[in-house]
Amino acid sequence: MEENMKDRILESYLKDFSSEYNVFDVETPVAFEHFVNFCIVSREHPENFDYEKVLVGGTHDLGVDGTA
Repeated sequence: MEENMKDRILESYLKDFSSEYNVFDVETPVAFEHFVNFCIVSREHPENFDYEKVLVGGTHDLGVDGTA
């Protein structure tokens, strides 16, 4: 699959996630961190959950953006 096509598909998923969970007040890389954490945790924990509780990203986080 062409790289540009992959980017458009991922952007579409991120846009849908941002719309559903009202993630509009953050920059795209931060929204992507939220999206990735949601995707990973929801595979193992499919019930409704507050995905923001697994977010740990920020300054001085040693590159860890989420934990569950």
